[in-house]
Amino acid sequence: MFRIGKAADELLGRGISPRAPPCEVWTGWAFEIADPWCNVLGFTVYVKEPERARA
Repeated sequence: MFRIGKAADELLGRGISPRAPPCEVWTGWAFEIADPWCNVLGFTVYVKEPERARA
């Protein structure tokens, strides 16, 4: 799962649960969390299409 699993584990260790486990998407791997105000924050690793990632 590359580094996305490590990021999810780090957040879990701090008491922040992902909305769902990290999953494979067409660009790589992703997962989401929600903050206390219900804003959804997404994390993506673009391993399949690195040209789409921000520099």
